[in-house]
Amino acid sequence: MSNNFEYFFIEKVVSTNLEIKEIYKAKPSKNSLALLSNFQLNGKGRSKNKWISKSGDFTASYLLNEHFSIISLGQLNIVSSLAILKAIKCIYKNIVFKLKWPNDIVVDDKKIGGILLETKIHRDIVEFLIIGLGLNVLSSPNNLKYKTAKISDYSNNINNKYLFRFIGDWLIKYVKEFKRKGFNFFQEEWIKNCRDIGQFIKIKVHKKSYHGKFLTIDTHGSLILLVNGETMRFSYGEVG
Repeated sequence: MSNNFEYFFIEKVVSTNLEIKEIYKAKPSKNSLALLSNFQLNGKGRSKNKWISKSGDFTASYLLNEHFSIISLGQLNIVSSLAILKAIKCIYKNIVFKLKWPNDIVVDDKKIGGILLETKIHRDIVEFLIIGLGLNVLSSPNNLKYKTAKISDYSNNINNKYLFRFIGDWLIKYVKEFKRKGFNFFQEEWIKNCRDIGQFIKIKVHKKSYHGKFLTIDTHGSLILLVNGETMRFSYGEVG
């Protein structure tokens, strides 16, 4: 793995995930790539949801140009979420950020950010991993089914380009640590920073809803839910 990203900034894009794939195709490189845009026209969230942002909000994608096993995707979701959390907590020390499984960032029970993983898979090998990140910085949508917040509600320290590179540093550091030492540290850290452990939550899997007590995450990064006395396991890729 490279020691850093090649960084790109484009003022306006349709989607940072789409754009970084185009950069990857047009510029063959062994390096990992990262793209920040000041304005995203059609950002994507999980399950074909749209990520709504305005100019000045944080929209970025990080393409890790290396191979992973397909069975590590749930773990990589946890590792990348923690790297992003660590970076934003270092910069915004007065804000209490929490994680919501599988990959939302919340403050005061309001969504402030979302992470979307995309991959290219060939014969059960992940050929590259894209970590798309959206953070509400200057604006937050108010017409959704859930409450939202923005960083400017809590801080005037806004520097998206600095944050962009700082997150990249933590992603490189944590992915290297994961590959060298395994998942145990990240599993424990994620549990410490999760909003919902021990709480009753509702999730949707293949159009079916489940309501139960969130017990923990397992060694693959999957959610363990107690539903009507039965322990059920849900992987990152199943939840919609």
